[in-house]
Amino acid sequence: FLLQYKEIKITTKVKASLSTIVKALSDVDHYTDWIYNCYSATTVKKLSDSDIITYQMLKVPWPVSDRDVV
Repeated sequence: FLLQYKEIKITTKVKASLSTIVKALSDVDHYTDWIYNCYSATTVKKLSDSDIITYQMLKVPWPVSDRDVV
């Protein structure tokens, strides 16, 4: 049977400076270059220089359907 999750939380460790991470997260146009199976990414709304809302579409293997991430 399949569970219906409304949200998930992911934690990771990254060997990079904070400025490098901020630069990568701010460059929404290039999410498809480095986010696994991300085939579309757009900025929904820029709230401030440090807060943005993004929309991503992720390809996932069967039997799960593709995922939308905001």
